Amino acid sequence: PGKSQIIVFHPKGMADTFAFNRVTLGSGSYINISNKVHNLGVIYEADMGFTSHVNSILSEGYQLIRNISAVRKYLPTEHLRTLVNSMIVAKIDSCNSVLYGISSYDLGRLQRFQNSCARLIYGKHKYDHVTNLFVDLHWLPVKARIMFKIICMVFKSLQNKAPLYLSSLLSYRREADATLMVPRCNSAIGERAFCVCGPSLWNALPQNIRSISSFDMFKGKLQHHLFSNFYEFHRSLMRYRT
Repeated sequence: PGKSQIIVFHPKGMADTFAFNRVTLGSGSYINISNKVHNLGVIYEADMGFTSHVNSILSEGYQLIRNISAVRKYLPTEHLRTLVNSMIVAKIDSCNSVLYGISSYDLGRLQRFQNSCARLIYGKHKYDHVTNLFVDLHWLPVKARIMFKIICMVFKSLQNKAPLYLSSLLSYRREADATLMVPRCNSAIGERAFCVCGPSLWNALPQNIRSISSFDMFKGKLQHHLFSNFYEFHRSLMRYRT
């Protein structure tokens, strides 16, 4: 019991409706219901908000930024870029597919953190614009990085290179143009499920990208498309809902 955690996921404001706060085991031992738990590097909250997980990313990330800033003047820009990518930006990408649909507040906090990473590499000030820096670094913004990860999971699922529990959630609407069925959903939480957001994001891609069979080629084309046409891609999402 001391090494176990139990969490009950629920909509916001419904925590008080539960009639129990712990699970009793044999010999008088029990496990309390937790509001947040750790699993595979992710902090899950009962209302699926992920604010605690974002807090953890930012706390560790900004500490790394301060540490690297102290030795920045001794590093060439290219080496600094590699260091920031591997130690800091990787924290944004780790398990980021679960962050699809999080609040605009938390998404904005992550984006400001990524902006700080770009300024660190080029020695810019706090309020300097980062648009040109992102172009030079060829970085996708946080929201696009989350979508990129999910779309890559869809590709692997369709190519039978993903776990069955993911592949079984997808089915073709029309194989001719490689579009997928999108289950109807009436809640914001439900739209964050892989079986809903995955096909929605996939269908919003141009057919010439959906039809690629090589994963390396697909990733390259996908990144370029999101980098060059992200706002157009984002607007087209609802157009492909069934």
